[in-house]
Amino acid sequence: MKRISCSVALLTVALAFNTAQAQLAAKKGITLEEVNKQINELAQKNNEESKTQLSAEAKALVASKNEQFVSLGVRIYEYIGNDEAAEQAEKTIVKKFPKGIKARQAELDNIFKEDTSTEGTKAEKQYEAWLKKFTPSSFDAKQQSIYDQAKANMAIVFFQENNNAKGNEYVEQLKSSSNFPIYAASIAKVCLKNKQFAEALPIVELGYNQAAAAFLSSDPAVKKSNIAGRYISLAPLYATALAASNQPEKSTQILEEFFT
Repeated sequence: MKRISCSVALLTVALAFNTAQAQLAAKKGITLEEVNKQINELAQKNNEESKTQLSAEAKALVASKNEQFVSLGVRIYEYIGNDEAAEQAEKTIVKKFPKGIKARQAELDNIFKEDTSTEGTKAEKQYEAWLKKFTPSSFDAKQQSIYDQAKANMAIVFFQENNNAKGNEYVEQLKSSSNFPIYAASIAKVCLKNKQFAEALPIVELGYNQAAAAFLSSDPAVKKSNIAGRYISLAPLYATALAASNQPEKSTQILEEFFT
């Protein structure tokens, strides 16, 4: 009897330990960064005990009312190889958070399907409805870049159908974005492909100047940024736009600087 009682007691303690540990998602005021830090610490241990604890944390996270916690729970399940649990949890996200991050991305993707030719006026109506449903103020600062990407997509749609005035409306909205060089590259490629050289030149020129400044910066962090990385793709595009706009000397200069 004593042995049985002892075993039961140990089991109870073990269960209580796991329950107590799997409280990250339930801790009041805990941030995603704090949860990530503790999850990473567990993952680095890479032993059976830590995997058991990660599974418990994943279960708690996917039951959370915070979408980012649920998504993290999905990633933990994937990390420990529980693909079935990951898939089941993934399927619930849009239903649980119909105006959340994943739903917002899915609806935007649906507007700009890669396998279909999107008509500008139709796309703009869908974009405006999407913007009304998923207002930027409903999301934190780290979740804002998608709105600039949507504007870039709208610009591309209109340039593709030669509605340059509408395309430039969206480019103007993008110029205040800190990520303008990223969008400038994708928009300029479309314009150059369609031989819209007069439209492409000012877009790619502004993007190039910003990317080149970052690339040549003395600040190591700026030099390693995504903006600086766009210099590699923007320099050839800028040179092409200049050559097509009867500015061969400047085009050559840009290429010489690029290859030096």
